[in-house]
Amino acid sequence: MAARITLRRQATLRLLYVLGVTLIITFVGIVYFYFVTMERFAVHMGDDSRQHFNNRLQALNTEWEREAVCNRAGIEALRLMDFEKNRWPRLYAYLTAGETKEVFDALVIGDAAGRIKFQHGAVPDDLPIVIDPVKRWFHSKTGEKV
Repeated sequence: MAARITLRRQATLRLLYVLGVTLIITFVGIVYFYFVTMERFAVHMGDDSRQHFNNRLQALNTEWEREAVCNRAGIEALRLMDFEKNRWPRLYAYLTAGETKEVFDALVIGDAAGRIKFQHGAVPDDLPIVIDPVKRWFHSKTGEKV
């Protein structure tokens, strides 16, 4: 009878051992699957966020360009730049009256050499200016402003 108890006990211990190893392997598998899934989810969310902000920046750039064209057309339509004698006071009065859209907080007018001829608003002193040959706009590289 003592041999039967030992066999039964041995079988129970082996069964508990196999069950314990199975539970540990299952737990490790679940944890691994969880972390792999979370990593993929984070990568996917990062890609979605990057795509969203790229689309939003493109839309803002298009909107700013349209507003810049409208502001330039308004200045040209009023012929504010035609008369050299009072060009800058007239432009300053136009800008101070708030006739331009609220999209831009500053306006800089320069010549082909990059020298600033007129500025309105908060413009940094070390403003690097790039001339767009097609549109003839002065564009700030650092502030990404037209």
